[in-house]
Amino acid sequence: MRNIDITSVCVFALLAYVTHALLDGCSWVNVRAKRLMAWNNVTVKIWIIETCKFMCVHHKGFKCRSVDFSPKERTYVPSDGDRVDSYLRDYNWNNWQYSEIQCKNEWRNRRSCTLMGPIHGKAMPGSALKSTIRHISTVQKCEAACRQEQRFFCISCNFKRTTGMCALQELDTKMSPLAQVPTFDYYELNCDPGVYAMIWQPPAPVGRRTMPIKLKINVDVLITAPPVSSDITRPISYITPD
Repeated sequence: MRNIDITSVCVFALLAYVTHALLDGCSWVNVRAKRLMAWNNVTVKIWIIETCKFMCVHHKGFKCRSVDFSPKERTYVPSDGDRVDSYLRDYNWNNWQYSEIQCKNEWRNRRSCTLMGPIHGKAMPGSALKSTIRHISTVQKCEAACRQEQRFFCISCNFKRTTGMCALQELDTKMSPLAQVPTFDYYELNCDPGVYAMIWQPPAPVGRRTMPIKLKINVDVLITAPPVSSDITRPISYITPD
């Protein structure tokens, strides 16, 4: 019994240390039964999640932004990417959990940022991800769906006024120019200081379309994981008016 008490105290002490080791304004966000799709740097055998987080915060080889962890497999997979770089997939085997560091001053997660728009008659070309379409009735519900999306960091959306169709996007106007689509309106979550929704306009197009989704594959992890289908490599589709 005494050994159990000592172990519990040590675990809580480690948890407190890990929490305070983060920079001000940063915190851990956990999502159960999920893993970051095909984006990982190394695999390590560890059995306590707090140890994983501690190692991520103090990692020397790269800036660790997230970890996948399974207590059953005692496996820790640190990544220099998060839901900006890839997306979460369902992973219901062996109690896997996805955890990421979110910092307010980085604004990688724009859930609490200001909604800009509408830009009438414009739309962001189709997402590289599947299952981003929502058939809902209002702009407010489309905005809520974007802010609440868990698989990836939604930062913009296209809304079709005539049908209420909402298309969530992982791109914004700094990454890709808008397309002319008369039946759509474009909205964007923007965290830039001093920007006002009523007068905001998207930046002028510069260069070519850039895709934030990048894949780095740890072959050992993919070999042992159950088969999944990747939808990252499918061609980019463009929304066209009816």
